[in-house]
Amino acid sequence: MKKLVIDEDACVCCGSCNAICEAVFGFSDEGTACVKDESKIDENKEAVEDAINSCPTGAIKFVDEK
Repeated sequence: MKKLVIDEDACVCCGSCNAICEAVFGFSDEGTACVKDESKIDENKEAVEDAINSCPTGAIKFVDEK
């Protein structure tokens, strides 16, 4: 199973992911991007992929869950 993660060290807080897919992405208390609602990933898969591809630092990705 894949999990959507954001590397907080790589995130530059540009907000592009949130602008592209507000249903899934939000901001943490520290101001970095976060996955705010994992339950909405499947229904917004195309927008999530657009957000991943638009991230200027490549901070967003799917990883295998352990």
